[in-house]
Amino acid sequence: MVLFCRQNGITPPSRGDELLPSLCAGGYLGQAANYAFAVGIVAAAFSSADSAYTALTTSVCVDVIRRPASQRLRRGVHAGVILLSFLLILLFRAFSSTSVINAVYQIASYTYGPLLGLFAFGLFTKKRPRPSLVPLICIAVPLLCRALAQLSVSLWNYHFGYELLILNGLLVFILLWLSSLPSGSHKSSNQV
Repeated sequence: MVLFCRQNGITPPSRGDELLPSLCAGGYLGQAANYAFAVGIVAAAFSSADSAYTALTTSVCVDVIRRPASQRLRRGVHAGVILLSFLLILLFRAFSSTSVINAVYQIASYTYGPLLGLFAFGLFTKKRPRPSLVPLICIAVPLLCRALAQLSVSLWNYHFGYELLILNGLLVFILLWLSSLPSGSHKSSNQV
């Protein structure tokens, strides 16, 4: 699409997320592309949003409020979840200078790093971390990585990219390893 813009003398938008919509809205791709784009966006949005909103509503009603049987509560929570996500989208749009995909990957570098570290730790070791330290590690490491990312810019003019996810996961793995219980302290309950 960028090549299409160059060949036709069209100035592409500054955000990559706006490239296809601007070409469709400008009528550069023809009416069939407009219809296909609209149908695709609606289909993708509804399928993704439906499952996400249902999962969030169920989680709030069952896990937080602990009243899964109340249909009136479920409807209210569902409306609240949708309203909250709408407000978050508006806030993101107002304050973000990056594309949505880039912002999602940046956020994922912080949120999925602990998950990656936990998964790797459970997959590759037989050790048991101290249960009380696991949440602290999973909260402290992203905060530490955020501070490191800002410090690296000021000290070395280095901007962390998506490798922050790997660093985040690696630090969680190392701290879980260091906080593990001694090997003799978790004998199986099946042993006599």
